[in-house]
Amino acid sequence: MEQSRTIYETLINQRCSDSHWSKIKKLANTADIPLDKDGLKVIINLRKLNPRYFNLYPEIKNQLTDYGETLSGELGLGVTGEKLIKLINNSLNISPDITTVYRWFYRCGTKFKKSQWYDRQTAMMVLTNALIFKAKKHRIGA
Repeated sequence: MEQSRTIYETLINQRCSDSHWSKIKKLANTADIPLDKDGLKVIINLRKLNPRYFNLYPEIKNQLTDYGETLSGELGLGVTGEKLIKLINNSLNISPDITTVYRWFYRCGTKFKKSQWYDRQTAMMVLTNALIFKAKKHRIGA
């Protein structure tokens, strides 16, 4: 286990507290993410994608896989911003505020424009944010 923690600290380029590491281990065990270099990179990217609610990943993991397979035909190599938002509205049955959509794209390292073309990877990151958003809303009861 110490080796995993060392790898994690190397990847984030700083030391982490015992409580932080225990949360990371718990998330990895719950989501069946291995505590190796690749698995820890997934956890780090999830934290960057949605820092506040990245711990909801175990709840959406299966949904994300299902939607990824279902929407793979519609996503193809990429999609326009407008089509991606329509897919999220229709397939997830959520209607996020436009500022929320802008935040999702910003977390993915880009800006949102309806007419802009987004590659498959960016679309999946936005979809991950949308699923976390839906899980959070469900949990709160809103």
